[in-house]
Amino acid sequence: MQIQLQIDEQTAQGMYVNMAMLNHNETEFVIDFIYVQPQAPKAVVRARVINSPKHMKRLLHALQDNVA
Repeated sequence: MQIQLQIDEQTAQGMYVNMAMLNHNETEFVIDFIYVQPQAPKAVVRARVINSPKHMKRLLHALQDNVA
């Protein structure tokens, strides 16, 4: 099956993050992607992704296959 993706220009540009936090329970994983500015006391969550354990396993395998 082929899926056509649509992406707006702002999303297509991407967003830099330098930290991630992961929380989970038996039915979902929540990953917060965070930008921590040097010498700043605050950090900003730039994106939150919520996913099922099944999809997280696929992501894990994709990362293992592609990160040296």
